[in-house]
Amino acid sequence: MTVETLLGIAVPFTVILGPLFATLYGIGSRLAKIEQRLESDNKRVDEILIKHDRHIHEIRNSLHQISLQLAVMEEHKKENES
Repeated sequence: MTVETLLGIAVPFTVILGPLFATLYGIGSRLAKIEQRLESDNKRVDEILIKHDRHIHEIRNSLHQISLQLAVMEEHKKENES
């Protein structure tokens, strides 16, 4: 095979494949950025959920304390009525 024949084969491939690889590289880098943003968003969502879980736990504890106090008050009321 001559150099001209090899160039005749190689040049069309580089003309076709060059932009294709560039496009694939661009798509890959955009996907990587999207993945980073998703990971960041997931971390923020996890932090928010943890914060809300803590608040829910505190509210449940408060409600439990209130119900215990009400039960004690009812017992005192019953004792005073007797």
